[in-house]
Amino acid sequence: ALADVDVSVRVNAAEALSLIGKPASAAGNRLLKATEDPDADVRRLAVAALAQLDHDPAAVAVVAVKLTADGDASVRQNALWALGKLGIQ
Repeated sequence: ALADVDVSVRVNAAEALSLIGKPASAAGNRLLKATEDPDADVRRLAVAALAQLDHDPAAVAVVAVKLTADGDASVRQNALWALGKLGIQ
């Protein structure tokens, strides 16, 4: 669903994975890819979901740091939140 052509499906999938949290950890690699989505809402929700999962913290941190320079303020905000959640200041 994170790769669906319909942006609303991708947004809903990223949001659902964020709400599921750690049990959705198997989706970590797909969420990492979703942080490169052309839609800001998908990127915003994907980085937030990654911070909730038991996924490679170093990989999540690299993506989150990159997204702190995103053109969308809500993506930057969630990237900073994700870094805080990972314990990175």
